[in-house]
Amino acid sequence: MSVKPITCSVSEEFVARFDGFIDCEIKSINMPTPTSCEITCNAQDTQRGFDWIGLKLTCSEISDAKLLDNSELSYLDMSDGISILYEDNNVILSVGKYKSFSNAKDAKVYIVANSIKYKETMFH
Repeated sequence: MSVKPITCSVSEEFVARFDGFIDCEIKSINMPTPTSCEITCNAQDTQRGFDWIGLKLTCSEISDAKLLDNSELSYLDMSDGISILYEDNNVILSVGKYKSFSNAKDAKVYIVANSIKYKETMFH
């Protein structure tokens, strides 16, 4: 599968496609460089009858973040899903249901970046 950007104009549609990422499984958060982050997760795809698929979310040009160690991810409460919000020229990806950029920084996990993209992967 190809890598696709999650722009401001499609972010709500993208989150809705995966049912708000409610009860998704975040498998890992890795930082291949000091300013980029890769999140590997499994989520239910509404376009495929709620089948589980794998996703790799890549955040670039990170300016702020609050992350957990990979060993703690299985204990992360995902009942409120994930929010992806845009403000000015930044995007924030946060664990939880948030409506504002500033409130999303209250999340246990969040990443503020210049851009975000995704790639569909195999469920694992």
